[in-house]
Amino acid sequence: MDGKVAMAFVSEVREAFPESAARADALMVRRGYESDEITEMYTMWLSAFADITGEEMVAEATYVVELHFAFFSGVYENGSDRVRRLVDVGYVENLFWRIPKEVCARFWPSMPVNLQQLYVGFHGSPPF
Repeated sequence: MDGKVAMAFVSEVREAFPESAARADALMVRRGYESDEITEMYTMWLSAFADITGEEMVAEATYVVELHFAFFSGVYENGSDRVRRLVDVGYVENLFWRIPKEVCARFWPSMPVNLQQLYVGFHGSPPF
């Protein structure tokens, strides 16, 4: 059951953001995962998706970043415990990784409060 919930959630992310999802898949392959493994590695795939959000931050693609943030914030608010955990551990904890502090500072205010709270709850402070 748990795997089905996670798979359905990742499918929802893929449907909402097909271009970003394809980039996350490619990133997973570059990291050494086999393409047939990707669909079963939910937390790692969401981490790769967070890295794609970070790439969009660096590229100043504000609209895309804000769409990602709004999507994950809404899913966190309305999702099951399993989905909320995936958003927290897979996506939010990995946001802002290797992103210059000045870029993080620009995008932090546009991150919904619920996601900011998760981030600070794990990392102890904002990313800048």
